[in-house]
Amino acid sequence: MDSTFKFLGFGASLVIGSLLAGCSSGSDDPAGTGGSSGNTGGSGNTGGSNAGGPSGTSKLFTFAMDEEGFMLNKGASAPPYTNLAALTTDPIPTASWVSTKDAGEDPNSGSLKVAANFTFWNQSVSVEAAPPQDKNGLPVDFTGKTVTARIFVDSKGLSPYGFGDLMDAPGGVVFYMKSGSAYDWGQAGWVNVTTYGSWFSVKFNADNLDAGSKATFDPSNVVQMGFQFSSGGGGAHCPDSASGDPNNAAFKGEPTATCPKWDAALPTTIYVDNITVTPN
Repeated sequence: MDSTFKFLGFGASLVIGSLLAGCSSGSDDPAGTGGSSGNTGGSGNTGGSNAGGPSGTSKLFTFAMDEEGFMLNKGASAPPYTNLAALTTDPIPTASWVSTKDAGEDPNSGSLKVAANFTFWNQSVSVEAAPPQDKNGLPVDFTGKTVTARIFVDSKGLSPYGFGDLMDAPGGVVFYMKSGSAYDWGQAGWVNVTTYGSWFSVKFNADNLDAGSKATFDPSNVVQMGFQFSSGGGGAHCPDSASGDPNNAAFKGEPTATCPKWDAALPTTIYVDNITVTPN
């Protein structure tokens, strides 16, 4: 049976916090404002099947008329990672609603559009919102549930490199949630974005969290959910940025002798649509 939750006000419970991009090992942010882990290169799972359809699936966000509370996280960057939305350099990332792109090709609906100008490794942009309440006005309990979202990355992509071999670092997406007053971090695993120009799925299974999650994350008390898009750690092409490299602490997100600059920026457009929840 398909149902739709009601939404909180625009930007409800927005937290300003540090943003960590994908890295080769889990990160534990003591402030509960961010953290992620994942493979920064090589082939990877680009998502599951289309959301919707299975019995018990409920709609969380459909982006039929507006952004439904999703906003950019503009928190300060946490070195060696750079949150593009925290910078003042043009072009500034944007998050907006569009009626011209819909995962189900519904002419009466739309999607969330994220635009960002990626210029180097370890750059990220995140969009997040308070989850909707249920029909009784209570917080949605995600315990024992899987949340699925549809993602579309345009042809500019998240990396200047292709997908031809294991040395590629295609960039990726992390689906995350934050719980409680401390905004304890929980996340799905890093997903390499190796599909450009078509919709794919990312999933957050509350019963199978990534190692980058905090032990105190509580799926029954989620105050925010979001998506972090990153140009990746670039460990394959930028050794200083790899989490296991001895020079990692000194990496400042700028080109170095062992981490040359990109030849050109990647003005990237990403769409998010049809966020649903299904019992496991």
